[in-house]
This record gives sequence, structure tokens and C-alpha cells, in this order.
Amino acid sequence: MSRLRPPSILLIPIIIIYEVLIVIGLALKPSRYRPLSIIPIAFTFYQILSLSNESSITGMPTADFMIGGIICSHASIALDGIVVTDVQRSLCRVGEQSGKITSASFAKRFIWGLDLLLSPRGVGWTHEIPGIGVKVSGTSSYSRKAFISSWLSTLQMSGAVVVVLIGMTRAAPEILISYVNGATPESLNHSLYLRVMYSLSDFVVMFTLVNAAYCAVSIGTVELGISKPVGSPRPFFGPLSSAYSLQNFWG
Repeated sequence: MSRLRPPSILLIPIIIIYEVLIVIGLALKPSRYRPLSIIPIAFTFYQILSLSNESSITGMPTADFMIGGIICSHASIALDGIVVTDVQRSLCRVGEQSGKITSASFAKRFIWGLDLLLSPRGVGWTHEIPGIGVKVSGTSSYSRKAFISSWLSTLQMSGAVVVVLIGMTRAAPEILISYVNGATPESLNHSLYLRVMYSLSDFVVMFTLVNAAYCAVSIGTVELGISKPVGSPRPFFGPLSSAYSLQNFWG
């Protein structure tokens, strides 16, 4: 069986510092020195990679894979938004004037940068790809209470999916063992049924966790006033019936 890497108490704090540094880099006012803020970001990214060689973030390979994907995608956003593109002059939310954020306070620019980092598809921004699910307009058709209530319903559905998954793992404990330990050579000796069920449960876990995290962030940002309840709240991904097209499913 493959060796399990123990969780590291240092990884999560370093990841938090890494994410905060990215938001600060996006929030800094445009200047010739602004791209230099990528240096501490690159250093913390290297530290995360170094620690990940010997330690785990959560102790579960599937969850580590999901978090690692987010870390790498945010590295790309940081490189583009801090070094390549002058985001504060070229990007803006729907209904806002381009470049106006440059004259705002650092606190407002920090919230602006956080919103940009948490909007990988540009939903609610002028660079949003048309027709990816959320219809955005300059004025909101949803009250804050209705928006949050809708997202809470989605979170409840995610919880129901998790309950079903727990029932599946109780019916076949080998699935849970594989999920925690990761795929091992021994798992290939399981029956076809168990291998299919493991793959299915793995997909459901990833799909549900990403949607649930997106719901939680949406509720928090709207409740705190960071984001506006613009448009109709939708899941992070598009409908599975549109999965034949990456743009329909993701944007």
C-alpha cells in the first residue's frame, strides 16, 4: 500500500498567507513597482510545493487534489492580474465605471481584489462570458434575503447528497478506505462494482464540495456586503446535461 503523508500544521497557515498576498497584489494601486508583489507570492507558492512533497494538507488525497487545483489556478490569476494585466484599469464589475476603483481606499480595493479572485468565470464582471448561466444586470432583481435563502436551499441539497454518499460507503466500506487513502495497487484487485462505485463517489464528493464551497462563499460575501445579490443564484457548474461542452458547463 502507498505511504500516506501526514497532515502538516504549517501548510494551511502558509496557504492562507499565500491567498492574502494575492489579494493584496490585486489591490495595490497601478504603478511600475506593483509587479514586484509577485515575488512573495512566488516564494510562498514554492514553500507550499516543498511542504507538499512530504506532508498532506488534509490527510485525504482527494481533498488535497481539489485544494491543490485551487492553489495552482490562483497562481495563474496572480501572474496575469499582477504582472501581465493592469486589472484595476481594464476590469470592472457590471454597472461600475472602468478604472474608478484605482481612486478608492485600500480597504475597498482589497474587497474588490478578493471579489475578482473569487470570480474565476467573471460572473458579475464586464469580462463575463455570455450565456454561462447567471444572468447579470445592472440592477438586482433579488433581495438579499431571497438570494441567501436560495443558496441555503442549495447547501441543504448538497448535505443530502453527502448523506447518500455516507450510506454508499457504509454499504461498501472499501470505498471509504480508498477515498481516505487514495487509489492504491490493492484497490485494483477490488471487483468492478467497487471500482465503479469508488469512481462515482469520488466524482460526487468533488462536485458537491466545490458547489457547497461556492454556495458558502456566495452567502458570506452577500451577507457582508462584499458582493451584491445580482441576478438569479445558480450552482458553480452548469447542468450536467450540458457537460458535452466545456463552455456550457464551466464558461
